[in-house]
Amino acid sequence: MGRPSKCPPKEVMHYLYVQKRYSMEQIAKIFGVSREAVRLWLSKYNIPSRSRIYAVKTRGKKKRLSRKEILEELKSIFNFDWETYLQKISSKKKSKSKRRGQKRTIKSSQTNISFQTR
Repeated sequence: MGRPSKCPPKEVMHYLYVQKRYSMEQIAKIFGVSREAVRLWLSKYNIPSRSRIYAVKTRGKKKRLSRKEILEELKSIFNFDWETYLQKISSKKKSKSKRRGQKRTIKSSQTNISFQTR
């Protein structure tokens, strides 16, 4: 099983990308991930991506908000707190890896082998 995804909810992605018309780069900076991660999130939620040329032509001039202001806006609209969301994901990840660091023994018909897991 892979690691937990940091992907925000679909409503948040739709709001930022479709309604607010933020670029993938801007969304990536907000959440602290790569543009490729944002592209994968959009495809996961079946949100069609804009071509870069179209995005540049239609972006217009808008007030630049800081990352903190945008996250506060998301919290007020969707009751979505990114920092709490990340802590929740990391706690799930820790609970799944309890076996890490335990000593395991493999018994075969000829020898006993012990090794330390990572």
